[in-house]
Amino acid sequence: MDKMLFCMLIIHFIIIYIVQICQGLTRPLVIGHRGSAYLPELTLESQSMAHALRADVIEIDVCLSRDNQLIVVHDLYLNAISNVENIFPNRNRSDGYHYVIDFNLEELRRLNIHERTSPFTNIQVYPARFPSSSTVQFHLSTLNETIELLLGLSHSTNRQYQLLIEIKNPEYHTQYNRSISSILLSTLNAYNLTELNDPIIIQTFHIEELIHIRKNLLSKLRLVALLTWNWLNESSSDYDFYRSEQGLQNLSTIVQAIAPNMELLVNFALDGSFINVTNLTLLAHKYNLSVYPWTFRRDTFKGNFEQLINIFYKTVKVDGFITSQPDVVIELLEKQTPIPNTLSNQLPSLSCANRTEISLSLFTCKSNESYLEVTDISCRQEKILTFDQTACSPTTFQSLVLTTEKIQTTKSTTRSTLGLYGCPEKNKIGQYCNISNDICKMLGPCKNQGHCYFNETLPLQYMCQCPVGFSGYDCEYDNRICKNNTCWHDGDCVEMNGTVSINNQTTFKCICEYGYDGARCELIRDMCVNITCKNNGICFSSYLSWTCHCLDSSLYSGKYCEHKSTLLVAKQALSKSFASIAIAAIIAVFLFVIIMDILKYVFKIDPVDRERRLMKLEQKKKHLNKNRKKRFRKVPLKVFYIS
Repeated sequence: MDKMLFCMLIIHFIIIYIVQICQGLTRPLVIGHRGSAYLPELTLESQSMAHALRADVIEIDVCLSRDNQLIVVHDLYLNAISNVENIFPNRNRSDGYHYVIDFNLEELRRLNIHERTSPFTNIQVYPARFPSSSTVQFHLSTLNETIELLLGLSHSTNRQYQLLIEIKNPEYHTQYNRSISSILLSTLNAYNLTELNDPIIIQTFHIEELIHIRKNLLSKLRLVALLTWNWLNESSSDYDFYRSEQGLQNLSTIVQAIAPNMELLVNFALDGSFINVTNLTLLAHKYNLSVYPWTFRRDTFKGNFEQLINIFYKTVKVDGFITSQPDVVIELLEKQTPIPNTLSNQLPSLSCANRTEISLSLFTCKSNESYLEVTDISCRQEKILTFDQTACSPTTFQSLVLTTEKIQTTKSTTRSTLGLYGCPEKNKIGQYCNISNDICKMLGPCKNQGHCYFNETLPLQYMCQCPVGFSGYDCEYDNRICKNNTCWHDGDCVEMNGTVSINNQTTFKCICEYGYDGARCELIRDMCVNITCKNNGICFSSYLSWTCHCLDSSLYSGKYCEHKSTLLVAKQALSKSFASIAIAAIIAVFLFVIIMDILKYVFKIDPVDRERRLMKLEQKKKHLNKNRKKRFRKVPLKVFYIS
């Protein structure tokens, strides 16, 4: 009997274990966006907390420093997350920003990192998060430090890490002659992170860079294509095409997944409620692409966050969630709450008459005749709720308990139906009726300095008056010749009025900052154009600078290679001396010949005539003597004796 009980317990635990494994396999991935939202973004502390909160993947961003270090930071500039303006007040560019690529690692380590604020205002972007005014010091880290951290945590917690690395704006880094992708792959290679099954994923908005990584750099790592709208100008990639079926089919040969912003998968109303699902997820799955939408932020979503997660999990069927609160999303996914079609059928009806305490979910009640006056949760201010006499229809899942202070029945046909925190003033909303419901003030939907007009009669309750050169409902389309990014590197764009291009469009001219050239200031100027390196030195151009490389550093030195070594000077002096003597000798001979010719042919004086005659007489005598010897030549006689 004991053995049977023991076996049953073993089987029970095995079944529980298998169920847990299956649940772990079927649940979508939860990806910690910039680590987690509970500490300043992308710090080692934030990444550690994301791992502790059981995030399946930790997402980070990398930019290059001046000395080519991969810095874990989201923006190309530092002003939103650090005290860089205080530490380096004179290192900003003409636009006021301090850019990561202008600082080396040693300088970046001097900065204190805080929760994200609006640049130059110190207004915290997410007020409910870690206070940006805190004196606790956080610092930037490198990719190497992040990998070392996760390797250590994986060892100490016995839980495998996964790291999703976003390459920030590869096109921007290319302007500085930097290949951030090559540097990234070299860094990962040092940790033997090169294969498809390694815990590394690379993503970027620049689709062409992903193609370059796969086909030219021959990386086997998993790749993810970030997708959004073209008008956001995240890169030069055509997102409209890559969201199409043909574009997704092309992507499937390069990447393993897409990461669109969640509004590309689901259409939302202004209040955050769900309208319908697009076909993007379905098309992506058709070509075996996983879908990881971004960014799920509980502290900023206007609707019901639990319902949002359920919609994307059950209806959209995404493969993962990129979220700032991984613990919240994991908890909601593990609950696996189904989405009821008719919520009123899921919960019992609530009678509203003669009740002094009512346990409610958030709901909407309709009534023309009766209303219930109750206090809100904090009991600080009275709010009005209207009820049907028999039942209320719940619309969300979050339970609340409201205490009735006064029940009245009245003939009132003038009061409209109100939500849980309905306010007496129609233009106010919120728990304490202190927030304007003016869409223009709440959302500021008009872009590019368009003027917003609130109008409840319009479908979206507002309209935008666009400045000259802009169009679209939200003034989102920039029709100007000189757009914000027409001229790169802070170049000034000037419209050439009266001048047209081949296609009859008004042209423009970019007045470039020092160090840049090209029609759009896209090229780094060749700084060697007006530089002459001496002594056969060669000029090498770099960003806003140049360097003369001398022919032989042991013989030449100086900025222009203009200085010569003592040994070379001595050799050159000796060579000049020998050369001078030789030249003087040649000149002397030349002058001698000229003087002799002048004396001979002009003054009929031949200084060598006597010597020449003597030489001729001597030669003549020798000739005569020779002939004489031939004339009186001895004849040999032969004598024979005969005996």
